[in-house]
Amino acid sequence: MSLIMNRIRTSFCKVLLITCCITSGQTKKISSIDHNEPYLLSKEEISQDFDSLVHFVENTHPKMTHTVNIADYVKAKQEIRQSLADMTTKEAWRLFSKLNPIFNDAHFGLMVPERNPDSLNINTYIEIIGNEVYAGPHQYSKKVKVFSIGNLEMQKFLEDARKIVRGESKELKNFVIQRRFSHYLDLFDVNPNSDPWVVLEEKIPIPTNWTQLSHSFSKKGKTKNLFEYKYLGKKKALLTIRTFDKAKLQEFEEFLEKCFETIFRKKIETLVIDVSENGGGARELSDKLLSYLTTTKYTPTSKITARVAKENINRLPHLKIGDTITLDFPQWTEPKNDKIFEGKIFVAINERTYSQALVFSYIVQDFNIGTLMGKETGGRSNQSAQVKKYILPNSGITVLSPLYIFYRPKHAKANRGVVPDIEVDLPLEKKSLKNIVSRQ
Repeated sequence: MSLIMNRIRTSFCKVLLITCCITSGQTKKISSIDHNEPYLLSKEEISQDFDSLVHFVENTHPKMTHTVNIADYVKAKQEIRQSLADMTTKEAWRLFSKLNPIFNDAHFGLMVPERNPDSLNINTYIEIIGNEVYAGPHQYSKKVKVFSIGNLEMQKFLEDARKIVRGESKELKNFVIQRRFSHYLDLFDVNPNSDPWVVLEEKIPIPTNWTQLSHSFSKKGKTKNLFEYKYLGKKKALLTIRTFDKAKLQEFEEFLEKCFETIFRKKIETLVIDVSENGGGARELSDKLLSYLTTTKYTPTSKITARVAKENINRLPHLKIGDTITLDFPQWTEPKNDKIFEGKIFVAINERTYSQALVFSYIVQDFNIGTLMGKETGGRSNQSAQVKKYILPNSGITVLSPLYIFYRPKHAKANRGVVPDIEVDLPLEKKSLKNIVSRQ
């Protein structure tokens, strides 16, 4: 038996090095559907789609109870079945999406139907924070608050949208809406002929389209950089890391080399690393940062739970499709660097710390590398992964379900976010930040 389990672990090691989406399912009418126009589906077709949705999620997710209250799920299924009728794709999505908050995971549920991205003329970067929408020329630029679009006030839009959007927290739901902003607006029947079309916080109308919005952007304030170093005084320093995007690996390595040369030269004693705006990326970047912080051997995972599917059955010859399996799955890394920072380390996190930034944070906590400060992360520390896609046969709606759950090293039973050691509101002013770290 031990030989079999070793083979299984080896196979999983190979497949889990690749993080990709697997698309399955056949479409019957999708090529003829224009999601920009109403398309009426029969009750029979809608029923077939809902049956397909239920079958897919129940036979793909490795452990639904990880995020789902089964009693709520059963009740919601019954209510949806009672409401099935002739309806458009948009109406079907609104009905089926009642499952999204019950699935309670950004990797699990219905994707919003996509329409022509230019149909609402939103050609600027959108950021959602709390109950407010901001617009700017790009992600790290100065932004202006948007009060309403068309006939829809943004605060009301966000309140209603979060009721049917994937995600385990308010901030993660905001992130999902932010990424498909124009498509979610379409679900709420925004009137593109409304006058004024866009109203900013200052009640400045943008009458035709978003191209004119750039003229209203404030030129005051500094554009945010992906990576920043700031000396706080009294041998304290702040590193702000806004992404672990693999495309930025070389830039990140150069940034770290330069920063730590300064840190060692100035004999910094306390280092604060801010990942509160970091939505994740690649392990290569977080491992590189950790190589400056510790010589302690660490692993991002302790075990996994997996669903056996046709995509991985060849790697699991002793199991059958539909089985689930839980394996010990440590991935040990031993940092190697000529010079290590030996002072106090604080890592700032909050609800928007996600994915690889979340993993970096709990490695720091689990292996006593530093102290976490801020707010609990929106995403769970035991995360679902390896998302599989399925396209419903009649409506063309896309459904997501993970095949795996990864468990953090030393808190594998926890079913919540990464909890900071010191709870404080972020962002912190320079003075407040210095006062907090000085007391520790």
